[in-house]
Amino acid sequence: MKLKCGRATLYEAVQFAGALASTKMAKPILQNVKMVGEKKQLDVLATDLEVGIRFRLENVEIARPGALAVSANRLLGILRESPDEQMDIEVQEHKCTLRGADSTFEMLGDDPADFPEVPEMMESAQMEVERSDFIEMVDKTVFAAASESTRYALNGVCFIFAANHVEMVATDGRRLAYIRRKAKGVSADTGSIIVPPKTLQHVRRILTEEDKSVGMKVDENRVLFQTSRALVSSVLVEGHFPPYKEVIPKDSDKKATVKREAFLGAIRRAALLTTEEARSVRMDFTKDLVVLTSEAPEAGKAEVKLGLDYEGEKISIAFNPTFLTDVLRVISSDEVVLEMKDASRPAVVHDGADYTYVVMPINILGE
Repeated sequence: MKLKCGRATLYEAVQFAGALASTKMAKPILQNVKMVGEKKQLDVLATDLEVGIRFRLENVEIARPGALAVSANRLLGILRESPDEQMDIEVQEHKCTLRGADSTFEMLGDDPADFPEVPEMMESAQMEVERSDFIEMVDKTVFAAASESTRYALNGVCFIFAANHVEMVATDGRRLAYIRRKAKGVSADTGSIIVPPKTLQHVRRILTEEDKSVGMKVDENRVLFQTSRALVSSVLVEGHFPPYKEVIPKDSDKKATVKREAFLGAIRRAALLTTEEARSVRMDFTKDLVVLTSEAPEAGKAEVKLGLDYEGEKISIAFNPTFLTDVLRVISSDEVVLEMKDASRPAVVHDGADYTYVVMPINILGE
């Protein structure tokens, strides 16, 4: 293989794909990126056997087609430190030579035939979600997924496909995030799948303003996401996602409407004197006011007052502050609505008609 390529664009490709090629991988081949050059295209591939990325560079000057698997970490370092706008790359046997204006690097690579398969770019997607909707859906759900649950289905984000719509749900058993947005080409026959959060985060990072939408295709045991310049493939999480609709309260009779940024700031301040052992903020809601308090024997006590619009009887309820700040950070509305029933029942945060966040309260000691 012999080619000339823009250093900055190649660096970006290796940076995105190489995020999967950790030096901690047990198999040395997985510490590499694979480069495949042909027909004015250079594909940079990486995989951790669960997620695969194929990042494509167009209009590359390819004098001789070919392929090579080479250390992602070393290649990234060379491209990052080089001042050159263009790099000449030549591969002979399993040796890769990179030349700049005043530098030459010879790297030993591995046989590209040993590199695990990464799917080819899709000619056409099965369904499409607008870029802005996809970003919003990922941002508003992935944080609620479990990280190390023995109930494997909770370690992923569930996609539910309906006619011209897609729903995403994530839960760790203590909170749940649900969002629904329009999508093209979606059929209810597709059913539902569970996708690892890291897959969605990789797709999220690759998206640019040039992408109008994200293409999707569901195979038997994997899902493909495609942007204008990359494809991300992923195995699916096994298991059955819990019946999430049963978790969403429908009988809340207390409603607080509050400025989002002010509420976020009040919770963060009240949480300053919490500890890992006493990780809760109590909220006393009365007409036009909520008083947030926290107390820990080894930290002290905090009290923060905040004005709001409140409907219903007085209520005292406590939450893990992180579970509220997480959702308040990803909501863009100026105001949020918090609905409650009592101190032992789940509360609900709404942001428009198609986003719902359910959070379990913490028992208040002595009550």
